[in-house]
This record gives sequence, C-alpha cells and structure tokens, in this order.
Amino acid sequence: MAPHGGGTKFNENKTTKEKDQVKDQRNEDLKSRIKALNEELMPLLARVQELRERIAVLEDDRRDVLDKQNSRKEYR
Repeated sequence: MAPHGGGTKFNENKTTKEKDQVKDQRNEDLKSRIKALNEELMPLLARVQELRERIAVLEDDRRDVLDKQNSRKEYR
C-alpha cells in the first residue's frame, strides 16, 4: 500500500538551477518591497524629526513661562 498522499515533495522535482531561480526571484521581490517601504518611511521619519523639534521649542517656551511665573511669585 502506498503512503497517504503518495508522490514526491514539490521541490524534489526541481533542479538546482530552478531552485536558484525561484530563490533569486524571491530575493528580488523582497528587495523591491524593502525599497518601497523605505520610500514610505523616509517622509515619516522627516515628520517625526519636525515634531521632535517643535516639541523641544514648546518645552523651552513652557519652561520660560514657568520661570517667569516663579520669579513673579518670589518678588511678592
């Protein structure tokens, strides 16, 4: 009696050249996807940097306001 499913595994019938071609195509597909993701990521990273700079300015402004409030309280 033959084992359930019979036959050979899919990759066993492929030659080394065919396997390499499949692997190379997959690598190219992955490289292409990585490039696309990097292109999407770059503007987001730039926006994050802009927001960090804006936060730093706002924190400085907040400290200045608090310092002025504290100095006014000290003179009273």
